[in-house]
Amino acid sequence: MGFCFTAALPGGLYLSSRAAAQEPAAAARKGTLWISASNAPPYTTPDGTGFEDRLFTEIFRRLDIAVQIYDVPSERGLTLLNDGQDDGTLARNAGMSARYPNMVQFSEKALDREYLAYTKRPDIEVSGWDSLAGYSVGIVNGWKILEQNITAAGVLIRVRDDAQLFRILEEDRVDLVVFNRWGGLYLLRELQIKGVRALEPPLARREVFFYLHKRHAELAERASEVLREMKRDGSYQQLVDETLGRLTS
Repeated sequence: MGFCFTAALPGGLYLSSRAAAQEPAAAARKGTLWISASNAPPYTTPDGTGFEDRLFTEIFRRLDIAVQIYDVPSERGLTLLNDGQDDGTLARNAGMSARYPNMVQFSEKALDREYLAYTKRPDIEVSGWDSLAGYSVGIVNGWKILEQNITAAGVLIRVRDDAQLFRILEEDRVDLVVFNRWGGLYLLRELQIKGVRALEPPLARREVFFYLHKRHAELAERASEVLREMKRDGSYQQLVDETLGRLTS
């Protein structure tokens, strides 16, 4: 994607050009928390209006702390944070601190990431990974949770990107594809693909969390409490409705 945006308090968001979204020099980081993003819409977006963008920014606005979010490949973002070059990262799976010990996980989850099967066929129903047995299934190459759990498919087809995944479903080259809930609904709308349904229940559900570098351990707990308060006061659900919930309408 190649983007960054700044929350300069108390004035709110100030967009910068996509060309500015390079890994920042040390001098550029002073006075601002640098946060990497590696997810796609509707979680993070180039203009900073994705769910995670807005949630993270609001948490730190309430703490009177400026943050700047910029795009970086997933593994690179983890390395930068663990090495202390970044201050944090947007939502990642729980337990990343076991592999990256300098990362501190928020004690309150950001959201649940649900993985669903999508199909055009009216006769397919699913209830767990084993129910994919015998079908031709498409996934995006490199999604470990899918590669590790989809072991009974008749044929497993790996593609290079999200859009291609839903195009092969549209063209009836697979029986179904597996993707996350909100990302799948977003792509179906953006690509204007009709006749596809998301199958319930989800094949899997994983809690994901924001992380900060260990030098911000105390701040991570303060931010976690703000996140809990946002869930209590209704502002968290309002963000869900404005960024994710609209995809079901």
